[in-house]
Amino acid sequence: MSKAEAAPSAQLQLELGLAHARGVGVEQNEQKAVDYFRSAAQRGLASAQFNLGVAYAQGKGVERDEPLAVECYRLAAQQGLALAQFNLGVAYARGTGVERDEQLAVQCYRLAAQQGLALAQFNLGVAYARGTGVGRDDCLAASYYRLAADRGLALGQLYLGKCYRRGRGVGQDHAQAFYWYQLAAAQGLAQAQFNVGVACERGEGTPRAPDQAAKYYRLAAQQGLAAAQFNLGVCYAVGQGVERCLVQAVKWQRLAAQQGLAEAQFRLGVCYESGQGVAPDYQRALKWYSRAARQGLGGAQFRLGACSAAGRGVARSHVQAARWFSLAAKQGHSRALLNLGVCYTTGQGVRRSQARAANCYQAAARRGLAAAQFRLGLCYALGRGVPLDSATAVYWYRLAAEQGYATARLRLSLCYQRGDGIGADKSRAVYWRELVRAGLQPVLRRTTVK
Repeated sequence: MSKAEAAPSAQLQLELGLAHARGVGVEQNEQKAVDYFRSAAQRGLASAQFNLGVAYAQGKGVERDEPLAVECYRLAAQQGLALAQFNLGVAYARGTGVERDEQLAVQCYRLAAQQGLALAQFNLGVAYARGTGVGRDDCLAASYYRLAADRGLALGQLYLGKCYRRGRGVGQDHAQAFYWYQLAAAQGLAQAQFNVGVACERGEGTPRAPDQAAKYYRLAAQQGLAAAQFNLGVCYAVGQGVERCLVQAVKWQRLAAQQGLAEAQFRLGVCYESGQGVAPDYQRALKWYSRAARQGLGGAQFRLGACSAAGRGVARSHVQAARWFSLAAKQGHSRALLNLGVCYTTGQGVRRSQARAANCYQAAARRGLAAAQFRLGLCYALGRGVPLDSATAVYWYRLAAEQGYATARLRLSLCYQRGDGIGADKSRAVYWRELVRAGLQPVLRRTTVK
């Protein structure tokens, strides 16, 4: 039989294989589908070789065999079938069925991309963006994302939007970012829906619209995107774009927390500790704090320290409290720095050290925490852990006082009264003292943190 006579037979076998694989017109039978694919593939039909490769890769109708899948893709790719070239590239990129080779992966993607396969254009863009198998080039990455996006590939549209938002490979343009996010979101891509929600919430590339933000967060959340579930929970917690409902807030935070999102786990812990949207339950609060803390979230580590110090849901332990405060402090958590400073001042849970206490207070004070600014001022006023310096003490008292910290206002009033660290000024002394009595905010003067 000549090749001209064999081709139609091979095509018919391919079509019969597809019919059995999909159960179209016949009862679905994946093993028969593989038999037909194999017969057509042996006759050299590229589409059959590709489908046989897919069957081996997925283990449908035949025992899974990734090396055989790669060989089938290779045969079809050599005949110029774009999908086979793409799948062969994926195999090289992942090292499935063949030794991993990112450069060969890029070569395969390029061949398929040249034929207009959007997925290959997208993957080639990712390769240029990451510098895998090819030199990093943000401009080329953006150009390949655009090719894929213009062909309607949602991932291409999403990543092109990211390029515009960050100004990578293209000029930064939030309006263009929003445009491409919307196109991808309309195709149901959860990450794009989330990004549209963020843009609507922040007013990036579009007028600020909290109701639209909540709408798009919900669309992405319903698809299981943890970040969207978290943001939707926040919307319900504060009543932004939706009617405030703490029960709904907890519902969405829990879904995100169950997926391992540390911030959601922390928020859920706060809900259980404070009884917001759920009955107070310190044990559950600790459970969620612990999960978030293990991921390194400073806020959760701080709360675990606070619970240990107060004996809330756990046996009281200053040693454990100091340990958690220390972990959170290393991440720059200002309240943890303050509390750790108090531990060093009092010697609770750690060896007493005025110098370390002052260092902690200073780190928190530079982050703007009023209580730490006051305590640092006190350190300078008394020469505890730092050289005695009344003028510097006044400086820190003032910063704390301007934030409304009552004790700092009283100290500052005394400094003015006595001329301690600053020129005596009875009118200023009265001013700060009266602010404490009236609970008013001061008229601020421009100051700079040292």
